[in-house]
Amino acid sequence: YFFTVISDTRDDFARYMKANGVYCTFRYFPLSDIKIFQNHAEICDVSSSNIFSNTAINIPIHHNLSFDDVDKISNLLISYKGA
Repeated sequence: YFFTVISDTRDDFARYMKANGVYCTFRYFPLSDIKIFQNHAEICDVSSSNIFSNTAINIPIHHNLSFDDVDKISNLLISYKGA
């Protein structure tokens, strides 16, 4: 129920969205950071997963959003200027 946005200023973007009443979240942890995989798998180059982990954020996109909610989120995305 989320749409992933990539931003080099992810944390500022999250604060901006929250200040405007839109909850954003992020729930991606690179497997190389999870202990069970560190102990039982050969971890190679994980630079891409680390970049994704540091720049991705999920904005809401689900059936409970009203048309006004979608307009608000869209307008916030358009108006965000970054840090």
